[in-house]
Amino acid sequence: MRSCILDIIKQTLIYGLLSVVLTSALTANAHMSVVSKELSTIEESGAHEKPSDRQEISDDHYIPYDEFIDEDSSEDDSGPGLDLEPVPTEDQGCSYEEAFQSLSDHPEHLYPYDYLPSLLADQGQESIKLFVYGSLMDCRSAAQTLCASALKTRELARAYGVKTIYNRSVPYVFLPHWGVPENPYAIAMLNTAVSQRYEDVALGILLDIPVNSIAPLLAREVGYDLKPVVVQSWSEPKGSIPHHSGQYKVAYILSSPTPSQYTGAHLLPREGYYQRVMEAAKSNGEHFYKEWLESTYLADGVTTVGYYELYRDKVMNEFD
Repeated sequence: MRSCILDIIKQTLIYGLLSVVLTSALTANAHMSVVSKELSTIEESGAHEKPSDRQEISDDHYIPYDEFIDEDSSEDDSGPGLDLEPVPTEDQGCSYEEAFQSLSDHPEHLYPYDYLPSLLADQGQESIKLFVYGSLMDCRSAAQTLCASALKTRELARAYGVKTIYNRSVPYVFLPHWGVPENPYAIAMLNTAVSQRYEDVALGILLDIPVNSIAPLLAREVGYDLKPVVVQSWSEPKGSIPHHSGQYKVAYILSSPTPSQYTGAHLLPREGYYQRVMEAAKSNGEHFYKEWLESTYLADGVTTVGYYELYRDKVMNEFD
C-alpha cells in the first residue's frame, strides 16, 4: 500500500514539472514569434524609407543661399571672411550723371606735366586711364611710345562732351616724316575741344597707361594738356539713357587749348598723318569707321571728315 502511494506522488510531481516546462516553452515560443514578426515589419518598412540624415530636399523646399541673408537685420550673419557683396573697383562703371559730377575730382594736368608719374606714385596709383585718338589709334604707331601691357588694355570707346578736330597746327619742319604738304594750309593734326556737352561725342581707344609710359607720352605729345572726360565702351549703344548705370567712366584725354599757339582755325589735315589715322579708324571695323567719319571734324568744327572725303576738292578750293 505504501509503495502504491509513493508511486502516485512521484508520477504527480513528474507530470506537474513537465506541464510547467511545456507551458513556459510554449509562452517563450509565442513571444519570440511576436518579436520576429515586429522585426520583420520594421525591416520591410525600412526597405522603402531612407534614413532621416540622407533625405533629399525637394525643389519646392529648396532655399537659395542669398535668401538666408536678412537685409533688414542690423547684425552681420555672414560670418568672418565671407564677402556678401563684390568689392567696388575703379573699373566699375556708373551712370553718366555720376561720372560727369566726378570730373571735378580729376584735376587737369597742363603741359608739361612731368610731375605726374611721381604724383601718381605718391597717391598709390600704378596707371592712368587715357582716351586716345589720331595716330595713337594705330597699333604700330602707339607701340613706338606705349608699352605692351598698355596696348593689351585697348578698348574701342566714346568720349562725351568732346569734339575731335583737325586744328592742331604742326608745321612740316617739325615732323618731316609725314612729307611736305602741297597746300601750305595742310599742316593740321588731330586735337580735341572739350565742351562738356553730351551731344558732342568723339571716337577713339581707351587705354590703361602705366606710370612708366607717361614720360615717353609727354615727349611725344608736345603741347597737349590732360583733361578729364566721361567715356563709354563703344560696344554700348550710342545715345543710350545717360542715367543708365554701369556704362560710364572718367578718363583723361589729350587736348591743346583752342585758341592757343598750338592751334589754328583755317587749316587742312596733314596728308600723310591723315591717311595713317584713316587706316587706324578703318582697322576697327566698318561700323566704327562710319561713326568716326561723322564725329571727326576739320578745323572749323563744322565740316565732318565724312564730308571732306566726299567733297575734298570743293573744300580745298576754299583755301586757295
